[in-house]
Amino acid sequence: MMSPDSKVLTIQDLYPHLSDEEAQEAEANIERYLEVVLRIYERVRQDPVAYARFLELTGSEKHR
Repeated sequence: MMSPDSKVLTIQDLYPHLSDEEAQEAEANIERYLEVVLRIYERVRQDPVAYARFLELTGSEKHR
């Protein structure tokens, strides 16, 4: 959870040297990447064996 005075970083904050077009492309790339990561996680989460392995590999077993 973010605190009330936390600032949301933008692509321009992280990469101020990018042109507007480059920043838009970078943001689109990040969005596509996150969509893929979420799809992978959702597939793993639906398979009990794969999810158990995921938890073991990430050291997240306490979050079952």
